[in-house]
Amino acid sequence: MNKRALSSDDVGILLLLVSIILGGWFRIFPPLQAGFPINDGGLFYSMIEALQNNGFRIPQFVEYNGLEIPFVYPPLGFYVAATVSTVLDVDIFTTLRWIPAIVLIGTIPAVYTLAKALLNSKLEAGLAALIYALLPRSIMWLIMGGGITRSFGQLFLILAALNLHKMYTTGERKSTIGSVIFCSLVVVTHPEATIHTIGIALTFAILYARNRRGLIQTALVGAGTLLIASPWWAAMLIRHGITPFLSASQSGFHDFAYFYAFFIAYTQETFIPLIAVFAWVGILYLLSKREFTLPILFALPFLIEPRNAPNVGILIIPMLAARAVIRVLLPSFKGSQITVENDNPALLLSATSQKFFAAILAFCLIVGMQIFDSELSENRVRPETQLTYAWIKNHTPPESRFVLLSGNVKPLEDFNNEWFPVLTGRVSLTTLQGLEWDEDIDFTEHSMWLSDVQMCRFDFETLACLRNLGLGSKEKFDYLIVFRETLEPPLYLAGIPSWATNEGRSVVYESNEILIVEFP
Repeated sequence: MNKRALSSDDVGILLLLVSIILGGWFRIFPPLQAGFPINDGGLFYSMIEALQNNGFRIPQFVEYNGLEIPFVYPPLGFYVAATVSTVLDVDIFTTLRWIPAIVLIGTIPAVYTLAKALLNSKLEAGLAALIYALLPRSIMWLIMGGGITRSFGQLFLILAALNLHKMYTTGERKSTIGSVIFCSLVVVTHPEATIHTIGIALTFAILYARNRRGLIQTALVGAGTLLIASPWWAAMLIRHGITPFLSASQSGFHDFAYFYAFFIAYTQETFIPLIAVFAWVGILYLLSKREFTLPILFALPFLIEPRNAPNVGILIIPMLAARAVIRVLLPSFKGSQITVENDNPALLLSATSQKFFAAILAFCLIVGMQIFDSELSENRVRPETQLTYAWIKNHTPPESRFVLLSGNVKPLEDFNNEWFPVLTGRVSLTTLQGLEWDEDIDFTEHSMWLSDVQMCRFDFETLACLRNLGLGSKEKFDYLIVFRETLEPPLYLAGIPSWATNEGRSVVYESNEILIVEFP
C-alpha cells in the first residue's frame, strides 16, 4: 500500500500542532517556576482588589503607594482576574501568575490564522506560528503580572487584525461584525494595543479599500467600536475628563531614540538572532516583489507608539522570516528539493543541507527559549524579600516613607520596587508605577531620575549620591533598604557599610540579601 506524501498544507498543519505543544510548555514553565507574578503587576493587583472591594463596580480612585490614582485604565482584564479569583477562591497573585500564560497559548493559533490570511500559504503560516511560539519576545512582557491586560490586548489585536483584513479583502459581513467585536475588546482591555489596532485598521483600509465601500466599512467599524465600548469610556470621561488619559500617554516614550529598536534584534533570541536576520531577508524579498503589506505592518508600530511597538512587531517578524526561509533560503541550498511554482511551494525535507539547517534553527529556538524562560522566571519578588516586606508591614509605622536601592536601573523592570507598596502598605519614593497618571510629573524625566537613584547602590558614597539627587534633603524618607544581591556585583556590601551607623542611624533589619537602615 502506497503512503501518500505529505503536502505543503499538511506540513503547515503539523507545524501548527508542534507550535502549540512547544509554545504551550514555554508559556506554562515561567509562572510554574517563579511561584509569584513575574516582574510587574503591583499596581494592577491594587486595581483588581479595589474592583472586588467595590462590588465589581469601577471605583473612582485606586490607592497605590500613597497615591489616589483615577481608575480609568481599561478594565476587562481586571474583571477577568477578579471574577476568577472570586469564583475559584484563589488569591489575586495566582490569577496574575497564570491567566497571562493561558491567554498567550491562545495567541499561537491566532497568529497562524492571521499569517495564513496575509501569506496565503498554510506551510508558511505553520512555520510562522512555530517561530512565533519560540521567540522570547512573544512572551517577554506579556506573561508578566502586568500581562493580565497585555496578553488579552495582544490576543484581541491579532483577532481584530484578522477580521479587518478579511473585511477589506472579501467584504464578508461576518468579518465586519467580528472587526467591531474584537476592536471593542481591544479598547476595553489595553490602551497601547488600541493605538496599534487603529494603525493596522487604517493601513488595511489604505492598501485594500480606497473606495466608497471601504469608507463605509471603516465608518461602521469605528462607530460600532465606539458604541460598544461607550459604557466604559463615556463613564470615565464624565468622571475624570480627558486629563488622566493625556497624562498616561506620556508613558509611551515618544522619543526618536526609541525608533532605534526598529533596527535592533528585539526578538530577544538567546543565541544567534537568526529570526531577526531572516525577517530582514523577508522584507527585501517582498519589496523586490512589490508586496508592501508586511513591510508596512513591520515598520508602522515604531512610528505610532514606540514603547509597545516590539510587542506588535513580533507578530509580523515570524511571517517575514517564514517567507524568507521557504522562498529564499531553502531554495538556495545546493541539492535542495524545495520547488516553487507559481508561488506555491512544495516541501520535501530530504536534502542533507536542509536537515542541517533545520537542526541549527531548532536548537537555537528551542534551547534558547528554555534558557530565556529559566532566566525570566527569576524576575520576581523572591521568598526572602517577601519575608522582609512582611517584617516591614508589622514593625514600621504605617506612615513610613522608604527608599529602595534594588540596583535595578530599569524602573519599569524593578519588580522589588513595584510590589513593595502592595506587600508592605508603605510608601516607596523609588517606585515609578502609578506616576504616569500624575499630570504634574514628567514620566520620562522621572524614570531617568530613578535610574540615577539606583546607581547610588553601587556608589561608595551612597548617602552623598542620594543627597545630590534630592533624597534626604528635599525628599525626606524614614528608611533606606539596600539589596545586597542584585543584578550587579554586591561591591562593598558584604558587611554593614560605615554610613549605616553614623549620625544616629541604626540598622533595624539585616539578612543575607537585604539591609534596612532607619533615618531618625
